[in-house]
Amino acid sequence: GVEAYIGSWDTDPLDDPVIWQAAVSQMFFSIGVCFGIMTAYSSYREEKEGVFTDAVVIATCNSLVSILAGFVVFTAIGVLANDLGFSFDDLSLAGPGLVFIAYPAALDQLDTAPNFFSLLFFFTIFFLALDSAFSIVEVVVASIHDVPSVTRNIPRWIVVFYVCLLAFIFGIWYTLDNGLYMLDIVDYYLNNFVMIGIGCLECIAVAWVYGYEESKEKLGVKSVMIFNAFHLAALCFSALFLAVLPKHNIPIGFCMWPLFSFSGFIGAYCTSSSSSSDTFYHLVFSGGMDKLIVIMKNNEFGEKEASASYSFILHTWALLIKYIVPMLLFILLCTGASANFDDPYEGYAGAFQNIGVLEVTIAYLILSFFMLAGINLYADMEPEAIRYDEIAYGEKKTKSAKIELDETHPSDNAVTST
Repeated sequence: GVEAYIGSWDTDPLDDPVIWQAAVSQMFFSIGVCFGIMTAYSSYREEKEGVFTDAVVIATCNSLVSILAGFVVFTAIGVLANDLGFSFDDLSLAGPGLVFIAYPAALDQLDTAPNFFSLLFFFTIFFLALDSAFSIVEVVVASIHDVPSVTRNIPRWIVVFYVCLLAFIFGIWYTLDNGLYMLDIVDYYLNNFVMIGIGCLECIAVAWVYGYEESKEKLGVKSVMIFNAFHLAALCFSALFLAVLPKHNIPIGFCMWPLFSFSGFIGAYCTSSSSSSDTFYHLVFSGGMDKLIVIMKNNEFGEKEASASYSFILHTWALLIKYIVPMLLFILLCTGASANFDDPYEGYAGAFQNIGVLEVTIAYLILSFFMLAGINLYADMEPEAIRYDEIAYGEKKTKSAKIELDETHPSDNAVTST
């Protein structure tokens, strides 16, 4: 098992974009990003509390536990394959087959208390599913309960009850004869096409949409429009050549990315109305990144000067979120979709694939609705968000600018604290 896990290396599958897409979606799911989980949890923190250390600890611990889990699974399956005389590749290492067939069979081979460890294993699986449900339900409940005009006088437990009731009703579908196939299809399309797409849109929202007005004031409307237009062209043309056109156009796709980006930067810099020496900096970190860098520094260090190492990591993170991550996620989304059209997932019939496509369509329609209606739904919280930006920038430090957290329901400040 250990030999199969880390002893032999086969790099050929890395040429398949579906492998990278699956890896990214697994990391998103494992850490809890792009589900709204971290956003909901962060709404319970103090709004001036730093998040850098927590983010590093969570990501590091998640990776370490994943590596440890790999050793646990591969060693157990390796022992089972050896005892039964099977090839390692003949045993399932994913999905329900691993959890309910292969791993319990491996536990049954133990010389000491196999029933006890099997019972312990299934108790662990049960509580794992339970606390995963906690986090997902909390996202929905917090999002609904944070709408003052809808749930101002509705107790939180009522919202929780109806959310869980609806989840239970929809979950009945997965207990039917074809429920396992439904679960597999929904899980695949959700993780590979909805989560990755939302991750790309979140990066665009926070790095390009947020802070757009401030960028226009600092650099000029023409400069910002040129900068954004060229980067949008880089996004579209790179995905076109990498995902849609034949594979021999892949080098062209990767050349389109820096070509359009660099051209947009030169055009924006030359047309900028700013005469400040910081024009270069404000252009590179235009949009929301300039504001977020200031906010995160103030949250971590307050009035003190940020350390050089922290400043370097923070600016590197900002560059990745603004330029690299959304581009890579969009390319993975397009290449994954193209590969799925050529070779449908697990060879399922068209009816099952259509269910996955319908799921993705509904998810993006819901997202579009909240993008259009969300501003009005959370309008009562807008003044607090504005004051918070002013505090973070040091432009206004008066008692009237202080944000009062609602002690009875801290997640009422979800927009401002996240």
